[in-house]
Amino acid sequence: MPPVDVTADSDRAGGVVVSLPLIESVAGQAQLPGEVAGAAIRVTIRVQNDSNAAVGLDAVVVNAYAGASRAPLESLTSPGGRPFGGSVKPGAEATAVYLFAVDPSDRSDVTITVDLQAGTPASVFRGDVRQ
Repeated sequence: MPPVDVTADSDRAGGVVVSLPLIESVAGQAQLPGEVAGAAIRVTIRVQNDSNAAVGLDAVVVNAYAGASRAPLESLTSPGGRPFGGSVKPGAEATAVYLFAVDPSDRSDVTITVDLQAGTPASVFRGDVRQ
């Protein structure tokens, strides 16, 4: 899907809307193997289901990239990470929280992708996430 601003909604086919209601600057904590503590953003993602069927959230993949070269950002789980799971019923919404290590000087051009389901286009958000 074409990128939308990080403050906009990503309207998907069939009545599902993905948005980023909150992006916070945090001190990321290393909790799992491979994680490196440091400056990070904590991204709250909302999936609003205005369709007539439940939307599965067990396979959601969220990635983030910095700069024009789209350098991948490392994910973290803490503080406050809470991935999607289960499903969201028609007329309901679900939220999750994902964290990405990114230096404050690299936050003027960040891309966040939210893949709800394999084989469908990802919602793409791009913009300045400096606080």
